[in-house]
Amino acid sequence: MEEALTMARLAAADGTGTIVATPHALHSRFRPEQEAVAEAFNRLSAALAENRIPLRLQQAAEVSFAPDLRTQLEAHPELTVNGQGRYVLTELPFVGYPTYVTEVCFDLLLHGIVPIIAHPERSQHLQQHPHLLYELVAQGVMVQVNAGSLLGQFGPEAEAAARLFVRHRMVHLLGSDAHNSQKRPPVLQEAASVVAELGGEELARNVTVLWPGDILAGIYVQVAEPIPIKYHGPIRSSGRPVGLWQRIKARWGANASSGG
Repeated sequence: MEEALTMARLAAADGTGTIVATPHALHSRFRPEQEAVAEAFNRLSAALAENRIPLRLQQAAEVSFAPDLRTQLEAHPELTVNGQGRYVLTELPFVGYPTYVTEVCFDLLLHGIVPIIAHPERSQHLQQHPHLLYELVAQGVMVQVNAGSLLGQFGPEAEAAARLFVRHRMVHLLGSDAHNSQKRPPVLQEAASVVAELGGEELARNVTVLWPGDILAGIYVQVAEPIPIKYHGPIRSSGRPVGLWQRIKARWGANASSGG
């Protein structure tokens, strides 16, 4: 509880007014019981009020992506944002890309549940094939990137991907993905400035205030059309695509150095 209150004070000092708690759910390793999650949520909410910390707590989950995701959510609506059954924060694997991603997302959208893909910039496959994320966003899927990714805290590949996604209007939420008060604190302001630099002040306000507010209220968000990503290759450290000529030179150079 002491660590949780320290994190809450950091968030409030950084300008955050509402935090959505998203513990793992349906995860292969982390599967907290929902009763324990609800109890912890209530205890922390009471502690925030008792300690006069000006922070509102909301409940959701970070649900592992699965082929039967809609069925799971219908059985456990409490895993959706505020239990409203309209939005779900879901995590794709860090390695690999399931063949059923597009199909499951379409099924969710068809039944009125909007998938919010958590930190796709950390997916090795999407770093190499960012057009796949564009196709999901064009379909109606929403995206949340980590603040730390935009600041380089998860490596140059994640930073480059996050910046590319912002430039292509494929980012709708900015998450702290906070785990503690030291290495991964619940702060957003510095990353929001990066969003403003890359996509403008209006986008920065949308991803930190307006769109998350609508989501918490259960309102379906109207976002701008994403800018198409047509190339199928990796991303440069600048957050821009590696062009065809650069890929040919890289391939030729690798062949030459191997003595071919």
